Amino acid sequence: MPLVSAKIPPARGALRCFALAAALFSTTVLGQTAPDTYVYQTVARALTLDPSQANDLGSAMVVENIYETLFGFEGGDLDSVVPRLATGYQVSEDALTWTFSLREGVTFHSGNPFGCKDVEYSFEYGAIAARPDGAFASLLGNRWPGSAATGDAGEGAGGARTADGSLAAAATWEGIDAIVACPDGPDGSTVQLSLGEPVGALLAILAHHSFSILDSEFAIAGGAWDGTESSWSDWLTRDLTTEFLHANPSGTGAYRLETWDAEGVTATAFDSYWGGTPPHARVVLRYVDDQAAREQALIAGEAARIDLADRSTLDTLAASESVSVHRSADWTFATVTGLFFNFDLALAGEEAVGSGQLDGNGVPRDFFTDVDVRLAFTHLFDQAGFVEQTYGGSGITLAAPLPPAFPGYLAGAVRGLDVDAAAEHFQRAFEGRLWETGFKFSAYYNLGNTVRRDALEMIKANLEAINPRFKMDVRDLPWPEFLAAVSEGRAPLFAISWGADFADPIAFVETFFSADGRFAARTHIAVPELQELADSAAALTDPRERAVHFSALSELHHELAPMILVPLQTWFIVTSADLSGVYFDPLLAGQFLWRDVSRE
Repeated sequence: MPLVSAKIPPARGALRCFALAAALFSTTVLGQTAPDTYVYQTVARALTLDPSQANDLGSAMVVENIYETLFGFEGGDLDSVVPRLATGYQVSEDALTWTFSLREGVTFHSGNPFGCKDVEYSFEYGAIAARPDGAFASLLGNRWPGSAATGDAGEGAGGARTADGSLAAAATWEGIDAIVACPDGPDGSTVQLSLGEPVGALLAILAHHSFSILDSEFAIAGGAWDGTESSWSDWLTRDLTTEFLHANPSGTGAYRLETWDAEGVTATAFDSYWGGTPPHARVVLRYVDDQAAREQALIAGEAARIDLADRSTLDTLAASESVSVHRSADWTFATVTGLFFNFDLALAGEEAVGSGQLDGNGVPRDFFTDVDVRLAFTHLFDQAGFVEQTYGGSGITLAAPLPPAFPGYLAGAVRGLDVDAAAEHFQRAFEGRLWETGFKFSAYYNLGNTVRRDALEMIKANLEAINPRFKMDVRDLPWPEFLAAVSEGRAPLFAISWGADFADPIAFVETFFSADGRFAARTHIAVPELQELADSAAALTDPRERAVHFSALSELHHELAPMILVPLQTWFIVTSADLSGVYFDPLLAGQFLWRDVSRE
């Protein structure tokens, strides 16, 4: 998943709440939808229905309900995967060959039967057509035998396709063709997956919608890639938004596409769905940008769910008998926001570092390599206070660089505000010189993101109260300029978020701390003990060994402070009161599958 830049719009004030309250107590109810129709009014527009290209919420929300993957998660429980189109698996001793048993009796929306050939086609198409910054490319990267995905997403990496559409030198048809084999024939119910190196998180990765299974016969007949060696390289440079799979899905999911246009998406129940008759005959996604209009539709019975980005009316809505606000103290998205230290600052002509020396007017290149400096800064951030002040009490403090719902999260001591401890660490830093000399630098966040601004401002206030010689400016930059400053090593301390694509600790551990991780080029991390654990984590496949490994990593993170953790904001879902079965899966774009909810 790309770096997260989105922000929640600010509240719009008492007039909105008054208007909403008037609507709630109105006796007029118009336009109620039929009970067998599920209407969701959203701001997230689908940009494509091709799973390999669905890298945005609006697209993924449709794809995850029309298509299916080999494995998934049940009811928001991320502790273990459950069978979907696969019913079981075996792993070779070297963990490089995975053999899956496929569900029998499954048909696609086209009526074509599901078999091994469809898995083979889907994964090979994904490796060929993957966006450089898409999940398929970033999740397995060079672990495909025929892929050469290295480097940073969006900067030339990604499956067999590079940023300019050219074929990476190490990618060959022989390698791509070796990804999947059908030992029982193309129509068989056994599929064999080969990896270039062990991937402990494979099942969680395969649950991502990018690994949805395509109807190969339907796709080829419609003009998509024909699945052969003779044409695969032609697809490396194609504009896939003009190709067949962009708007013509045939999956095995509970719902099949009826229409997709500028107004929204309509899907109908798939009568031959292997999991039984879906609860709603029709699902309608309606694109509505105005929140007041969405709220009115919910109250009037025209929508069963709405997006509510502005929380100012949440309590007023919750008071209505016709509305349900579903929320829980542990509902958080699969995102971690951190304040990241730059261990190797770019000094030439960079105003953020001042003089570039430890002279009171700047900071040296290696400022944050001193563990006492990092620990001092972590003691200046009050996680519990931040939850109250910024999130209004609706948040969770973090003890490890993972969402608490993720397997491997080690609950432990959360660092709070401790100015005495911070002062002690500053007094020890740089052999005692820092306290008397002082320093000055700038910290960055992206323009408009008030959560990240507030986190940095809290540290600034506490820092400058400790010692008048300590100065930290907090600066905002437009997103493109912010990313450039971070990527070029010009940001001494910066606030940013990372969202996981799959439910495994490695999604964050490798990203943040591995020498080859996406953030390594930005932070120049120099914590060898932590990096060694991160680099070795991906290949571990034994659950018990992985648990011990990640526990040790969490403890080292607490001890060495390579970043400052920002609490997670808890979330909610707003629906009509008659909608049942609602749950929160942080890895689903829509938080739950359409097939799992019904109207009473």
